[in-house]
Amino acid sequence: LTPNEQVYWEHLYAILLAYPLSPPTLPEILLSIGLNELQLTSLVNRLVTMGKIYKVRNQQYFLAETIAMLGINVEQLAISLAPERFTMAQFRLATNVGRGVAIPLLELYDRIGLTVRYNNGRRLRRDWHSIFGVTKDV
Repeated sequence: LTPNEQVYWEHLYAILLAYPLSPPTLPEILLSIGLNELQLTSLVNRLVTMGKIYKVRNQQYFLAETIAMLGINVEQLAISLAPERFTMAQFRLATNVGRGVAIPLLELYDRIGLTVRYNNGRRLRRDWHSIFGVTKDV
């Protein structure tokens, strides 16, 4: 990131950190960050490429560390219920996320390979460390 982009990233980071389980959407962030829509979109796309944030649903992004922390919960939930699959409702209870975010988060975990969906449930596809590659004390 350029020095200017770094300043905006720090501001965006603080916003996303303040609302880890229900981050504001890009239009909401635009009201407080001081960039225009094109600049913010460009910054967000670079941050996604760098692995600093994840796009969870249309115009809503989560910090990578939030995705990793929730991923620990996913792994623990799946292990505790094995060989049974876990449901979206069980995921919501384990993570305290709302329904509107739970499904996109689970779909993200499917895309990145942590989980795999079977009918109305999910199970682990790979362990947490193989996906996030860092220690679990995120």
